[in-house]
Amino acid sequence: MARTHWKERCRDYVIGRQCRDGGFCFYRSDYIEESNLYDTGFALATFRVLGERSPRRGELESWLTAQSGPLCRNASLAALWSYERGVRLLGLKSAREIRETVERRITTVPLPSREELESWDASALLRDLFQVAKLSVWSCSPPPAPWRQQLSALLEALRGESGAFPKDHENLVDSARVFFLARIFQIPIEEAPILCFARHQLACSDVSGSWSTESASLEAVRCGLELLAAFSQRPEAQRRRILASQIEACQVAAGGFGRRIGAIPTLADSYHGAKALHFLE
Repeated sequence: MARTHWKERCRDYVIGRQCRDGGFCFYRSDYIEESNLYDTGFALATFRVLGERSPRRGELESWLTAQSGPLCRNASLAALWSYERGVRLLGLKSAREIRETVERRITTVPLPSREELESWDASALLRDLFQVAKLSVWSCSPPPAPWRQQLSALLEALRGESGAFPKDHENLVDSARVFFLARIFQIPIEEAPILCFARHQLACSDVSGSWSTESASLEAVRCGLELLAAFSQRPEAQRRRILASQIEACQVAAGGFGRRIGAIPTLADSYHGAKALHFLE
């Protein structure tokens, strides 16, 4: 009997992670389920990649709408980003209170000075800044010009020797975040070194786990392919086949994808795997 196509298996995995209230949870089982915005956002994004409609849409919309109250009282950037992502993937409108909360958050995100950078987690900082950029687009609320100017100087301080980001541990995920947030905020950066870095990393990335975590995760491969796509480029045909084979090897029997071969599947990594394979088709 022919092996079920990876898309069907991935779809079935994501559907199986939907909770009784309509939200999603990657560790859902018969005994425990905790719908959360992070997993729900990745589940919806995966359905979009697969060209599938979200099941039980009415319950899902009701659950997502009900999250606006708690978010206004305790809104992290990650939670706001996940909520806004889900709302847009479903074609809904954000609650007024959420829009106001987003506007407040993206105009008050602190930026470290060059002297303070050594004590900051560069990857966490770039993750937060990328989420600010996406929220800014979705809410049509750009941060003030002085903040963007300070951000431009900060990005320059974080550039590594090869031109990728951040300087202490250059990797595809953070380099992609910088590339796209710079385009969103129209901050001039040298893009060619980032493209060269992505090409090199994709030429040697191995999600079997024998390479470093920065280059060997599905998220890193997805980010590298996304960077190439931004320049209308792809890996050469043989390398695409190798990458596709490695990525499919990260898909477990249940249909979800793990971070690398042998890792447990999650909704986030299932999105990264599905999106990477989409780029390679």
